[in-house]
Amino acid sequence: DADAVRGALVVHMGRAHQMINESTADFFERFRRHVYVTPKSFLSFVSSYKEVYSAKVSEKRELASQINSGLVKLDQAKVDVEAMKVELRQKEKTLAVASEKSSALLQDITQSTAKAEKKKTEVQSVKDALAEEAAGIAQDKLLVEEDLAAAKPALDAAEEALSAINQKDIGLLKTLKKPPEVIKRLFDEMLIFFMGPLEPAALADYKDRKIVEPSWGHALPLMARSTFLEEVQKFPKDAINDETIELLFPYSQSEGVYNAELGYDEAKKASGNVAGLCTWCNSMVLYTQIAKVVKPKMAAVAAAESKLKLATARLEKAQADLDVVQGELDQMQEAFDRATAEKQAIQTDAEATQRRMDSANKLIGGLGGEYTRWKAESEQFADEIRRMVGDAALACAFVSYAGPFNAQYRELLLRDRLEADCAARRIPHTAGLSITSFLAEDHSVAEWAAQGLPTDELAVQNGIRVTRTRRWPLLI
Repeated sequence: DADAVRGALVVHMGRAHQMINESTADFFERFRRHVYVTPKSFLSFVSSYKEVYSAKVSEKRELASQINSGLVKLDQAKVDVEAMKVELRQKEKTLAVASEKSSALLQDITQSTAKAEKKKTEVQSVKDALAEEAAGIAQDKLLVEEDLAAAKPALDAAEEALSAINQKDIGLLKTLKKPPEVIKRLFDEMLIFFMGPLEPAALADYKDRKIVEPSWGHALPLMARSTFLEEVQKFPKDAINDETIELLFPYSQSEGVYNAELGYDEAKKASGNVAGLCTWCNSMVLYTQIAKVVKPKMAAVAAAESKLKLATARLEKAQADLDVVQGELDQMQEAFDRATAEKQAIQTDAEATQRRMDSANKLIGGLGGEYTRWKAESEQFADEIRRMVGDAALACAFVSYAGPFNAQYRELLLRDRLEADCAARRIPHTAGLSITSFLAEDHSVAEWAAQGLPTDELAVQNGIRVTRTRRWPLLI
C-alpha cells in the first residue's frame, strides 16, 4: 500500500535523525570523539532524499520504459504473426479460387480460340475464292464491254442521225403523192422493226431489176403517230430477234435500200434529214449481229455476278458470325486478363505477407533469449523502483550523517540502526545495500582514483559524501 509505505517512511526519517543523535554518546564512549547532529542535518537529509529519489526513479523508469517498449513490440510481433497466419491462410484460399477461375477461363479461351481460328480460316478461304472469282468475272465483263464497244460507233451515228429528224420532216413525207422508191423501202424496214403489217410479198420492176413490192399504204399510219420519232429514239434494241433480222435481209444485204442506188445518199436527195432513218436501221442490224455474240457472254457475266453476290452475302454473314465469335473471344480475353491481374495481385500480397511473417518470426526467434532477459530486467526494474523508497532513505541518511564517524561505526549505523528500522517498518529496501554502488558510478570512482583517491570503501564513501552533500562535509 503506497500510503502505508509513505507514512512509514516519514516516521523512519524522523527516527533516523533520532537514532544518529542517540548514537553520538555511544560513539564518544567507544572512541572518545564528539559528534554533533543538528536540525540542519535533518533538513539536508530530507532535501537529498527528494533529489536522489526523483533522479533514481526517473533513471530506472526510463530504462524500464525502453525494455518494456521492446517487450511490447515483441509481444505485438507475436500477435501480428498469428494474425498474418490467419490472413495468409485466407489469401491462399482466395488465391486458389482465383487460380481455378483463371484456369477455367484459359481453357474456355483456348477452345474458343480454336473455333475462331477455324472460322477465320474458313472465311479467309471463301474470301480468297471470291476474290479470284471476282477477278475472273471482272475480266469477262471487260471483254464483253470491249465487244459492245464495237457497236457503239453505229449507235452513236444512229442517235446523231435521229436527232436531226423532226416531226416536220415526217409530215412532208405524208404529203408526197408519189414518194421516191428509196423512201418506200426505208419505211418497209421501219414496219418490220415495229412489227407492223406488210403487203404480201410480190416483185415489182424498178429500172432494170426486180425489187420487193413496197407497203407504203401501211407506212403512212406509222409515220402519222405523234410519238413516232420518240418511239424510234427509245426503241428497245435488245428486243430485236433473229426473225426480224431475216425479214430485213432483202433490204440490208440484197439489192435493197443500202445499195448504191437506193442507199443513204439517194434517200438524202429524196427526203433530207429523214435519210437518217437509213443510218438508224443499219445501226440496229449491226448492233443485233454483235449482241447475238455478246449477249450470251453478258448473260454468263450477269449469272456470275449474281452468283458472286450470293456468295458475297454468305461471306458477309460468315464474317458477321466471325466478328461475334471474335467479340466474345475479346471479352473472354479481357476477363482472363482481369482474373490474371487479380490473381497476381493476391499472390503478390500473399508473398508480401509471407515475407513479413518470416521477418517477424526471425525477429522473434533471434530475440527469444533477449525476451527472457528483458522480461527479467523489466521485473527487476519494477522491483528496484519499488525498493527505491528505502534505498534512497538509507543512502541519503548515510551521506547526511555518517561523515564524522569512522568506517566501523558507519557500518554499524547503516546495518544495525537504519536498515533494521526500515525492515521493522516494512519499508521496501535492498538488504545489504552498497552505498558506493548505489550513489557512485564506476567511471566516477575510476576518475577519483586517477586523481589520487584511495580505492578502499571508506575513501570512496568519503568521495561520495563530498560530491553529494548539500553542506560543507565534515570528514575525520
